[in-house]
Amino acid sequence: MKIITKNKRGAGHVEAILSMVIFIGFIFALLYLIKPFETRGSNNNVDILRAAIPAHLKAELSQWGINVYEDFNSQGQPKGCFFILLELENNTQVLSSNGSFVQSVNRRSVNQNHLYIRGTSGLYTIYISDEFENNLSMDTAPCDLSTEYRLGLLSKVDAISYKKALEFNETYWSDYSRAKTLLRIPDSAEFGFIITDGIGGQIINSFKSPITSVNLNVKEVSTQMLYSNGTLQNVRIRIYSY
Repeated sequence: MKIITKNKRGAGHVEAILSMVIFIGFIFALLYLIKPFETRGSNNNVDILRAAIPAHLKAELSQWGINVYEDFNSQGQPKGCFFILLELENNTQVLSSNGSFVQSVNRRSVNQNHLYIRGTSGLYTIYISDEFENNLSMDTAPCDLSTEYRLGLLSKVDAISYKKALEFNETYWSDYSRAKTLLRIPDSAEFGFIITDGIGGQIINSFKSPITSVNLNVKEVSTQMLYSNGTLQNVRIRIYSY
């Protein structure tokens, strides 16, 4: 009977040791999967910046298509200027169907808003933005009122502002802490971005190179850049967090 008892006690010790080994193995496996000591802040910050930077630089830009059916002849000669009654909150740039900009000016008189366009019949795209300067020097005296035209749907255009990008770039280099505040990222986070054109040419550089590339995270956003003359340029924003 004593021998049998000793075997049972030995088996109990083995089971206890096996249970402990299994438990410890489970803990190590769990730690490996969840990686509680791994630094994730930089990864999270680059995702935040990927949304925050384009949003902060966003241009308020809309477009309106118009098809004009009249030629605006004066004694058989086209004057090449017309205006329509159109309520607009901001200044305009007008693109003709051949892809070139034409003169335009947004003027208000007698409680009515007139959009003057240098051109004749055809298709035009009206871009509307507070980024544009009003062309007050345009001579509107010979322009005729157009009544035969059709407006398309007003739509928003996704683009960043070159003017805002320049302003933020100045803040980045002169007051880095404020640049972080504007984007609402932690003060402990380090970041930067570079805006390039379609072939990689640098347009804006707001990036302080880190001492080491360890924990450097990079994301890229493709969008358009709006200039004050109405030009839209395809660009890429390369965003860094470290």
